[in-house]
Amino acid sequence: QQQQQQQQQQASQRFVGSSRRSVLGLTAMAMCACCQEAIAGEGAGFTYGEQDGPPAWGATCATGLQQSPVNITRARAGSFGLRNKLSVDYNALSGSTVSNTGHGAQVNVGKGNFMEVGETKWQLVQYHFHTPSEHAIDGRRAPMEVHLVHQDPATGKLAVVGVMLEVGPPSRGLQHALTVVPEEPGAISAPADLEPDALSSLLPPAIATDVYGNTFTRQFPLAFTHYQGSLTTPPCSEVVQWFVLNAPATVAAYQVLNFQRLLGFGMTLDTNSRPLQPLQGRGFDYEGLAGTIASKQ
Repeated sequence: QQQQQQQQQQASQRFVGSSRRSVLGLTAMAMCACCQEAIAGEGAGFTYGEQDGPPAWGATCATGLQQSPVNITRARAGSFGLRNKLSVDYNALSGSTVSNTGHGAQVNVGKGNFMEVGETKWQLVQYHFHTPSEHAIDGRRAPMEVHLVHQDPATGKLAVVGVMLEVGPPSRGLQHALTVVPEEPGAISAPADLEPDALSSLLPPAIATDVYGNTFTRQFPLAFTHYQGSLTTPPCSEVVQWFVLNAPATVAAYQVLNFQRLLGFGMTLDTNSRPLQPLQGRGFDYEGLAGTIASKQ
C-alpha cells in the first residue's frame, strides 16, 4: 500500500511539473506572439481619428496598468537607479526594407545591429517614427520621436529606445524611410542598403545638449530614463522595457512636414501619436553614466 501511495505521489508530481511547464510554455508563447506583433509592425484595424482613435482602442489599451507613452519628469532625476551603460553598435547596413504600415513608415533593419544595457544584448529589428513625440519630458513633446525596436535573441523580449527629434540638421535615417516607403499601405519595399550614417543619425549627435542645457560629447551621449511599459499601438501589450534618451537627435523642418503628408496620404497633414498614459505608481530609473557609439560615419 505504501508503494502504491509513493507511485501515486510520483505521478502527481510529474503531472504538476508537466502542467507548470505547459503553463510556462503557453506564457512564453503568448509573450513571443506579442513581441513578434511589435516587430512585424503596428497592428491593423485602428486609427488616430477622433471617433475610433486612441480613446476607443479598448482591451489592454484601456485596462492596462503599465501603458505607454508617459510624461517623464526629470525633476526627480537626482537618484540614478540602473547604473548601467547603454551602448550601441550599428554597423550592419545591408538588407533593410521599408513597410508602409498605414500609420507611417517602418524600416526593417538587417541583422547585425545591437544595443547593450548592462549584460543584456538586444538586436535592432526595426525603427519607426511618431509626430509629435509620444513621450513628453517635463510636459513638453518634441516635433517627432523615433522608436528603435530591439529584441533579446535569447528570450524574445523587447526593449525600445525612444529618441526625441528636434528641428535641426536633416536625418538620413528618416530620409531613407521617406524616400523608399511604398505608396500603398501594407506594402513592403525591396531590400536595399542603408547609408553609412542612417542609423547613427537617429541618435544624439557628436555634440548634443540635453533638456537641462548641458552639453555632451560623443563619450557621453546615451544617458537615458528607463521604465516598464507597453506598445504604444494596439494591442498595447505590456512587454516593453523603455529607454528614452535624455539628449535629442535632429530632423529638418521639411522632413517633419513630409512625414505628416505621408500620414495624410498626400492630401493633408496628419499625426500619429498616442496621448500620454498615467504612471499608475510606476517609477523611473535615471541613468547618467557614459555610453558609447560604435557606428560608421
